Amino acid sequence: VMSPTIIVICSGLFQLLSASECSTDPLILTPYLERGDVDTARKLSKVSPDIGNVTSYAGYFTVDEACGNNLFFWYFPTERDCLEAPVLLWLQGGPGGSSMYGLFEEVGPFNSFPEGLQRRNYSWSNIGNLLFIDSPVGAGFSFTTLRCFPDNIPSVSAQLYSALLQFFLVFPELLKSAFYLTGQSFAGHYIPSLAVLIDKKNKESETKLNLKGIVIGNALMKLDCHDYGSFLYQVGVADDKLRDDLYVYQDQLKTHVAKGDYVAAYADWYYILNDLINNRTQQPSRYSIITEFKDPSNYIEFLNSTGTRLAIHVGNVPYYDTNWDAYNTLMPTIAESFSPDVEYLLATKKYIVGLYSGQLDIICMYTSTVCILRGLQWSGREAYLNATRQIWYLHDQVVGWFKTADDLLLDILFKDSPHSVPHKSPEAAYVMIDSITSACPGVNPLWKFQND
Repeated sequence: VMSPTIIVICSGLFQLLSASECSTDPLILTPYLERGDVDTARKLSKVSPDIGNVTSYAGYFTVDEACGNNLFFWYFPTERDCLEAPVLLWLQGGPGGSSMYGLFEEVGPFNSFPEGLQRRNYSWSNIGNLLFIDSPVGAGFSFTTLRCFPDNIPSVSAQLYSALLQFFLVFPELLKSAFYLTGQSFAGHYIPSLAVLIDKKNKESETKLNLKGIVIGNALMKLDCHDYGSFLYQVGVADDKLRDDLYVYQDQLKTHVAKGDYVAAYADWYYILNDLINNRTQQPSRYSIITEFKDPSNYIEFLNSTGTRLAIHVGNVPYYDTNWDAYNTLMPTIAESFSPDVEYLLATKKYIVGLYSGQLDIICMYTSTVCILRGLQWSGREAYLNATRQIWYLHDQVVGWFKTADDLLLDILFKDSPHSVPHKSPEAAYVMIDSITSACPGVNPLWKFQND
């Protein structure tokens, strides 16, 4: 029961609030759902006042009661007037990175600048119902009371699946909507694994998630596909000596992966990135060959402000843009391959698999994506290998290139884009995701990009 509205001072902020709204405890919706009080869970999760004049909902789902593991979500109902609008889940990489980066810097309805919020022209909430989840626990606002950080990807997927079941219980009107998993970088581990889990659970569960596909940017999915030596030599960052040294450690990494020694493979990768590439080139960023990447801080300051914390119901839970405990716990999984999960999805012939890349990325360069795609064993493999690459025009300008196979597999390269494609190429990324996921009237047909 909501307490009467009274004038209170909460963390130094003087405003009209209810006592429950002023709590320093996070809003955990799971207890309400367990006793069947879905309406209260939904009402309490409403972000109030609206941030940036955008309707949204936020809170926590318990995904491991014994450990006190709770995943934070922030949901933005679509602003498009279309009953067929999809549900889009965004997951950040890391491991241990917060999806708030994707919200504020890539695909969410607003940016955060020193002078305040600014609406994003190409928010994916204009395409579908946009859901951000901080995963695994420890990332962003998600937390674990007993420090039970997942140490394997199936555990991460299981906790995400639990959160999704609860999310669709709070918002049952979305259950029949087409559902897509999206994200970037290390989400190339999370997303295929979660998609396979959803497919298997749909066969046995009463609640069936209407999964239609996955779309991943600059996927870190198969570490032994990353040929830094050839790529950096061809763009002039490495000379022949560094190239050859990189080949030595890349071969060593592949040997360790083949033996299943993923800890040693990660050590090789760390040496490649830091001791070889960074120390011997002073390349300013591993996310772009030509521009320096600067970690933004404006949205972090915004998230940590008293007003925002009250509005999104996180209480006094600390925010971690990257949680290094979560990272280190999952570190041995970085060298694991999730190509088999993609093969599983393609074999069902039910799910779209879209992999897109930024042309300028180093850490998950386009050639690593091509290596992944060429190595997939599935019925459309020959169709992909023989597909003709097409030029993608937008407003009569070349913005990229793409290949398709059997109306299931999509390979897109974004011209002049770094690791975070939607940040640098927001309109093109918007057109891509709209074309792949939307069934709304007036949207370009699937797999086809209009030269407008």
